[in-house]
Amino acid sequence: MAIANALRLTSIYSSPHMLTISVNSSAIVDIVDRVGKESILMISVHGEDGQMYLSAQEAADALGVSRTTLYAYVSRRGIRSVAVPGSRERLYWRTDIERAKTARGRPPVRRENAPPPESAISLIGPDVLYYRGMDAVALAEHHSLEQVAALLWDQPEAAVFTDRLPIFPETMRQVAATLRTSSGTARAAAALPLIEDANPRSFDFSPAGMASTGADVLRSLTALKLGVPAPSAAPIHEQVGAHLGLSSAWQDFVRRMLVLSADHGFEPSTYAVRSVAGIGVSPYRSVAAGLLLVGGRRTQLGRFDVITRLLTDICEGDPDEVMLARLKGDDQVPGFGYDAYRHRDPRARALLDQLDVVMGDAIGLKRLKRAIAIVEDARGLYPDYALVSEFAGRQFMEDKRDSMFVLGRCVGWIAHSIEQYRTGEAIRPASIYTGRLPDQVT
Repeated sequence: MAIANALRLTSIYSSPHMLTISVNSSAIVDIVDRVGKESILMISVHGEDGQMYLSAQEAADALGVSRTTLYAYVSRRGIRSVAVPGSRERLYWRTDIERAKTARGRPPVRRENAPPPESAISLIGPDVLYYRGMDAVALAEHHSLEQVAALLWDQPEAAVFTDRLPIFPETMRQVAATLRTSSGTARAAAALPLIEDANPRSFDFSPAGMASTGADVLRSLTALKLGVPAPSAAPIHEQVGAHLGLSSAWQDFVRRMLVLSADHGFEPSTYAVRSVAGIGVSPYRSVAAGLLLVGGRRTQLGRFDVITRLLTDICEGDPDEVMLARLKGDDQVPGFGYDAYRHRDPRARALLDQLDVVMGDAIGLKRLKRAIAIVEDARGLYPDYALVSEFAGRQFMEDKRDSMFVLGRCVGWIAHSIEQYRTGEAIRPASIYTGRLPDQVT
């Protein structure tokens, strides 16, 4: 309270991830100086007199500049104003003036539209991906998806992945039957909330309870994507291998791919999942939210459609001709140059190495490698994980609309759901109003 009194705050709310302040405008600069502008996500300025506008002289005095300089700031620093009817004077939006005082006209932070930046789940290094401090590529050498899930969910594997299975209600079966011609992902997005209702333990929101529900969600999603009538307690890669009739080598490849798909930081789908989880829904619904983003044009998941078309051209035609046409016509080549890493995506490199083991001299792999070499030579770009995993999926998936990627990413979505719910907060981004100013001039 001493700080609040010193800074003339009218209200202050603090949490591990957000500092929300309402403050008299005369104190805002002091707050930014003392608290640190990168800690402030939302500032509500009302002024001691309750007015939202300042006269030209008041605005110039607040900024410590002349009126001539103020007029220049209107365009250079985005200060909005309204005309005073019957005169040549203008009134200036108080919030814009206060913003101009803090950071040369920029908002104190532009990170207010991001989820809380703190996370203990994954770390993207220059050329390496870590899951809770462990190299994801190294984990993929020997770990199952269930073992990685237990790591990311911060729970013992034996306590989470038990023999107890979720109940599939009749309503869910009816919905799945109605959507039998849809993709497995679409069936799952529609069915998961129905499965939640039939399993009361879904509403245990303790960390251990959410992790147990996460195991149910993962097993349910697997059954729905494979189109089988009931979930199984078998390891996910073994379920996929048995259903698709894969060799032991391909089954091990699926295990590796699932592990490498588990998480990749705050991507758009993860942001959506965290936002939903933060309001207090079970992992069934937060994962369903993530599934609804599959195919979004601006998400990493949505890139699979574009990449699929490119792979079809490469595998069914001449990769030299296909890639030359792409390089001539496009600034970007789908599936190459993902900028999360300094050089190469380590996940893509690991999968390519393993494709050599399971495919050998297969013509499709040779064509893919030729396309990769052309882009690397012409643009200095390396393949993304999305390109390599989609190519691999084409070798064994029955429904080309589906991808094993979503099964792996489900684990990360659940980890973020648990972490976000434990913060005790819903994600409520601040915003800066840029629309028409209120008509307060008389």
